[in-house]
Amino acid sequence: MLGRMGATTSTRIGSLDGLRGVAALVVVIHHSLLVIPALADHDDPADTSGPLAWLIYSPLHVLWGGTEAVYVFFILSGLVLTLPVLRNSRFSWKAYFPSRLVRLYVPVVGAVLFALVLIFVFAGARVALVGQSMWLQDHIESVTFTSVLQNAVLLLGTDNLNSPLWSLRWEVVFSILLPLYIWVAVRMNRVWWLLVLGSVALTSVGTGLGQATLIYLPMFMIGCVIANRLSELQRLAHKIGSLGNASLLWWILLAAAVLGISSRWWLSPLMGDRAARMTIPIVVAASALVVLLAICSPRVRALLERPIPKWIGAVSFSLYLTHEPVVVTVAFLLPTSHLWLTPVIAIPVALAVAAGFHRWVETPAYDLAKRVATIATRPKIVKPRGDSPLESS
Repeated sequence: MLGRMGATTSTRIGSLDGLRGVAALVVVIHHSLLVIPALADHDDPADTSGPLAWLIYSPLHVLWGGTEAVYVFFILSGLVLTLPVLRNSRFSWKAYFPSRLVRLYVPVVGAVLFALVLIFVFAGARVALVGQSMWLQDHIESVTFTSVLQNAVLLLGTDNLNSPLWSLRWEVVFSILLPLYIWVAVRMNRVWWLLVLGSVALTSVGTGLGQATLIYLPMFMIGCVIANRLSELQRLAHKIGSLGNASLLWWILLAAAVLGISSRWWLSPLMGDRAARMTIPIVVAASALVVLLAICSPRVRALLERPIPKWIGAVSFSLYLTHEPVVVTVAFLLPTSHLWLTPVIAIPVALAVAAGFHRWVETPAYDLAKRVATIATRPKIVKPRGDSPLESS
């Protein structure tokens, strides 16, 4: 069975690539819109009188909910890193650790260098002007060797040099702790629901305390549980598919996921500053539901396996790592009266940059990671004692 450590199935779930692409694109749209003050500087949730309030305080926020998209990424990471371990009886931890770190850190260092190049080339344009959003002005800061090193290392924290790197810190921590996560998920397989509820509870407590470790690390466990219970979930999906109104039920679940993942925003006018804290269990549960629908719903799966989502999914890591320096540079080059053009210009440019970064940085990093894994698992050759002239004399 899939949920056991001895399983050897290796089928790739293609729709998850499409979901990764959609989530990455949402993050790009999120940062492209944050350069617009009316969208970025909404400090009072009770004030819905702005001209763009309909895009902020409504379910439409799902189209540019960058933080929520990262939650989906975390759950996805828990799922896709756990599956190979559960499916391959000869999985090698000795190969996994060095290859995984190479796979993550080589593109991260490349992204840091890319951000530095844009900062220095367009240094004259990075000035604070009336009409810019506070988010954009936060990217006007001095670059030091310490800050560059801090961003490249990840574990020491990141800043606005390339702010999406903040989530890679937690990806690295989870990658290191993966054996522990899987051990817990397998040991608690019979009470998996308790593990999920506990993860959501920890995230909620972490949000209330402002403790990032408690907020983000439990989300990966939800993905581990999904991986461990995947065969049962797929059987359940098959049963749902045999129902006469299955199609309607899948669309209702998708609508519930959209409403749940954007609940912080459309409930903000009613709940005020408490919305982010009170809705976190709903948002996390909805993020997990999105991942489940990508696997189990035939309609959702078909949408995510279309060529465009799959292509964006293929370059999604590169897109995630490189898009913000592009967005910020475009915004600083535009007149403040035309900041609304930022997404129109920056999104296509970011996709083109991601394609190049994927080809020349991420793919070589992936190949290097595979070579490192091969070297790590290569058996050591022990020479016979008689091979040495000194010993045989």
